[in-house]
Amino acid sequence: MIEKKVGTDFEIYFPTVYSSQVVTGFNYMVKVLVDVCGDGVCVHAKIFQDLPCRGGELTVTKVQYPKHFYDVLEPV
Repeated sequence: MIEKKVGTDFEIYFPTVYSSQVVTGFNYMVKVLVDVCGDGVCVHAKIFQDLPCRGGELTVTKVQYPKHFYDVLEPV
């Protein structure tokens, strides 16, 4: 889903940092390293997880790309 939103393919997905927020489900902000050989390129993704009683489905709602490894993970 992240690749579709960004329009490119990544060989690796290495989550490095995340934060969470309780809403009517959960919002997760995740910093994902997608290029270890280059400049430390990352994707910042906001992922919503529905409540378990509603199936607990995960949905990528926002993506910031490209981001650098040292960029601060901020809510989008």
